[in-house]
Amino acid sequence: MHSSKQFGISSNRSAIFAKWILFCCVDEKNSKILHKFRFVNEVHLNESNKDLLVNFLEYWQSEGDEVKHFRWVTDFAVNLDDAYQIMRGGRARWKVENETFNTLKNQGYHLERNYRIGSKNLNTNFGEQVKIDFLSEVFYVESPCG
Repeated sequence: MHSSKQFGISSNRSAIFAKWILFCCVDEKNSKILHKFRFVNEVHLNESNKDLLVNFLEYWQSEGDEVKHFRWVTDFAVNLDDAYQIMRGGRARWKVENETFNTLKNQGYHLERNYRIGSKNLNTNFGEQVKIDFLSEVFYVESPCG
């Protein structure tokens, strides 16, 4: 499918691919959905960080002709029993982040790409201020004393 260099894991392809574990399962609630997992534990993040070992999980969800594909690098040890839960956690985190940025962009905060990290610190600071403003509104609790 993909070379290990694309994943930034290691240049020693034969050693890495010998460690991969692949398994599939049918969704318990919808038999038309197929879950496919591939994972490897304790591999080098990249050639520059050989002392940093990470775990890699790859996931495909198939329903008919539609295939969704996700990848995660994590410090959680991935195994057959936990791969599904790690995938659910990764997807839930992505959903929260995506919905937050959609809110910041489309619901009055006007956070666009040009306010993100750029060549000028002012853009970065402005983007951070917009996020702080958003979070302060989300978590604002009115004082019971008035």
